[in-house]
Amino acid sequence: MTPTTRTPNIPQNRPFNLIVAGVGGQGILLAARLIAQAATLDGLTVSVGETFGASRRGGTVLSHIRLSKPKTKGSSLRKIALAGSLVPLNMADVVIGLEPLEALRAANYLNPKSQVLLNEHLQPPVEVIASKASSPSFSEIKSRLTKLTAKLWTVNAFHLASQAGEVRTANTVMIGALAGLQITPITQNTFETVLQSQFRIKAIQTTNTKAFQLGLKAFS
Repeated sequence: MTPTTRTPNIPQNRPFNLIVAGVGGQGILLAARLIAQAATLDGLTVSVGETFGASRRGGTVLSHIRLSKPKTKGSSLRKIALAGSLVPLNMADVVIGLEPLEALRAANYLNPKSQVLLNEHLQPPVEVIASKASSPSFSEIKSRLTKLTAKLWTVNAFHLASQAGEVRTANTVMIGALAGLQITPITQNTFETVLQSQFRIKAIQTTNTKAFQLGLKAFS
């Protein structure tokens, strides 16, 4: 699908809700932190929460990021909207799936207006591997999510991270793709600014910047 051409506005009566879904070790929390820092730099009010599966390393991880306009005098709706750090069921505006199966397992947060950015590389959580249970193929996962959402985009973040020189930068590739799609209230330039300040070691900064740019170019 062709990406949107404008950055969406914050809803009038609730936060803009994002979920980053994946497994431990994929850098889910770092990705969420980059999104939160970029939103803060853009002047938004940010609330972040996480939920974890039984195993931290290789287990299910969901990061919830809720964005609102700064509170003003008499903004009672804002106070209600930011009462919790976890996104309510069926209220996600955007889901970023670093692991496709985990994005599907987060389907109860979706609604017909939701948008999904999906990594094409499968990395099932440890509980699925340990139980030796069969899991759906990527094409099946994509098909199911497409039926549940307004728009779905896919990118092979693992492949692009390999091109950047470090497969562990797949999370940064996904942030770049998110910035390129312009489906959040956060501006593209702000993502880039935060990325530069996050990584102080030159070699790590260079690799992550390349990963971000590869993700960005996939949708811009």
